Amino acid sequence: CSYNAVNGTPSCANTAFNNVVLRATDFTTGFGMGNGMIVSDCGAIAGFLPFKHNYSQDAPTAVRDGLRGGADLNCGSMYESSTSAALSGGLIEQVDIDRAVRRVLTQVMQVGQAERSPPWADVGSDAIDTAAARALALDAARQGMVLLKNDNDTLPLVKPSRPHNAPALKVAVLGPHFNSSTELLANYYGENVLVSTSTPLLGLQRRPELTVVAALAGCDLVNVSKLPDLDAAAAAARSADVAILFMGLHSAQGVQQNNGPGMEREGYDRTNLTLPGYQEALVQAVHATGVPTVVVLINSGGLAAEWVYTHVPAVLEAYYPGELGGDAIASVLLGDASPSGRLTNTVYPAEFVALRNITDMALRAHDGVPGVTYRFYDDTPLFPFGYGRHYTTFAFAWKTDKGVLARTVSTADLAAALPRWLAQGGKDTTLTSLALPVEITNTGRGISDVVVLCFAQRLNTTNAPRTQLVGFERVQSLRPGQKATIDVHIMPSALTVVDDEGTETFSQGQYNIQCGGEPDGFANGALSITGGTKVTFTLPSSQ
Repeated sequence: CSYNAVNGTPSCANTAFNNVVLRATDFTTGFGMGNGMIVSDCGAIAGFLPFKHNYSQDAPTAVRDGLRGGADLNCGSMYESSTSAALSGGLIEQVDIDRAVRRVLTQVMQVGQAERSPPWADVGSDAIDTAAARALALDAARQGMVLLKNDNDTLPLVKPSRPHNAPALKVAVLGPHFNSSTELLANYYGENVLVSTSTPLLGLQRRPELTVVAALAGCDLVNVSKLPDLDAAAAAARSADVAILFMGLHSAQGVQQNNGPGMEREGYDRTNLTLPGYQEALVQAVHATGVPTVVVLINSGGLAAEWVYTHVPAVLEAYYPGELGGDAIASVLLGDASPSGRLTNTVYPAEFVALRNITDMALRAHDGVPGVTYRFYDDTPLFPFGYGRHYTTFAFAWKTDKGVLARTVSTADLAAALPRWLAQGGKDTTLTSLALPVEITNTGRGISDVVVLCFAQRLNTTNAPRTQLVGFERVQSLRPGQKATIDVHIMPSALTVVDDEGTETFSQGQYNIQCGGEPDGFANGALSITGGTKVTFTLPSSQ
């Protein structure tokens, strides 16, 4: 259970959610967790006290509110320090402690932790850092990267038509992330020495197709008191055939001070969306040399790098790519694999932070304040949620008799399908009217994966989201001219409507259905929901 409160009740004390909805024995009335264990986020029980939520008057009362609210295990010190006082003071009974202990020990036994020979007893060091694990890390990093811009086919750096005996491409590796290691892991990671062998610089230096003729930061990641060396960066770029700049933010684990707007991690909020420090000036100086320029972004949250997006011909969003991030970036830049990721966030313009207070929790636009997320942001983003280019192009169409999609489903069928879908972890496909047959054609010149996104827009409904992701699938290794057909199954939960009181229903209405992805485009169809309103969830009282 988390730190926040819902309607004034901290989530770890919310008996209606934790003891009724979560612990429902099936997915018809709740989340089917039964008698499972709930653990608090670290310090969440202490957050009941007057210094934060002002929900519990003292530590023993916080123990009572946590145990009876359904939080069985406290990450923190409240249960350890104050359970005895709560018991002796009559705030809780022994049965409250026994119930929580029983749930925790049940989980311990179910995972084998209490066994003399637990299931992992024979797992040794040879199971760590295996070839399969490295391959997975590399593939995950490549699949997650998003190509934001690629004017004039700047990327890949090595074209399929390149002769085998062609001279190596001279590359200048620049920018504050040019040799980053642990920064590629973001934070909340364990000990990792592998990442130090896979920095962006090392990943590029290992490639025989390239010769790294210069490598330097040019500026600090965030520190504006340290002046940039723009002349050295420009000179390095002039010595090369192409300049690759590694820019972005940092999420350094263990760094306790907020190093300006470049920090993004737990406990810190950025004050703007732009590139911090002198990074934009560095890109401008390198771009002004006329040398072909590529920018690789290392970050998590959206960046309003508007000058970069306008002027630099190729921009790759690498996020924090992990322990083999440098090799993965080099692999994508050189064309071993086509970028195939899609943005998981909306990239807002820089002015967005001046238009909306960070403490405003309303998703919808109101009183001149813009909405947030792809579902409620009505203005034009720099890049929309789901955006992603490839080293090829794709076309999307319906695989139906006449190439038209027009489906009808009843609220009764949806209400029956929802608990099945939840119980099977989203794998239930028995409601065929929710299966969207999509034909994908590789219309370009390169082999690539493609992620097909399907959205639904509810028509003629006040206050509905502008669009809603209802399903997605990845198609792997589609060759030029090749077609593939898949069924994308609409998540029933994506078709519910929630009113101001938190009541969730299936109700009759019309939807526009889109499957595909920007910037290639979408196949457009229609879905009609018929029948009377079916209630699927009612927001319980927090008390």
